[in-house]
Amino acid sequence: MILADENVHYSLVKELRRLKVDVLPVVDTDFRGVADEELIEIADRNGRVLLTRDSDFVRMALKKRIGTGVIYVAVPITKENYRRLAVLIKNNLKKCVGKLMIVHEDYAEIINI
Repeated sequence: MILADENVHYSLVKELRRLKVDVLPVVDTDFRGVADEELIEIADRNGRVLLTRDSDFVRMALKKRIGTGVIYVAVPITKENYRRLAVLIKNNLKKCVGKLMIVHEDYAEIINI
């Protein structure tokens, strides 16, 4: 289960949903505009891994302030790559719970936090 930050392009959210991944976009909730720390708490309370393009969450994860995990998309999300990124995320989702996943153009790196 994923909580998608406001900065995640909706094409990636839609593709993840098409792949049968449970994704809750922040833009579809009352959580819009909340502070980063509060967003982490919301993800944790709801048992969701946070999907983001915000590198601040990488720093937070490395300082062990993340519970359920973070998926950081390190490359711009474009019409050329969103499908590939969605497959990378889906294929590695179970491995990233409680960890930091950094999604690159062609691979996903999982880091214990």
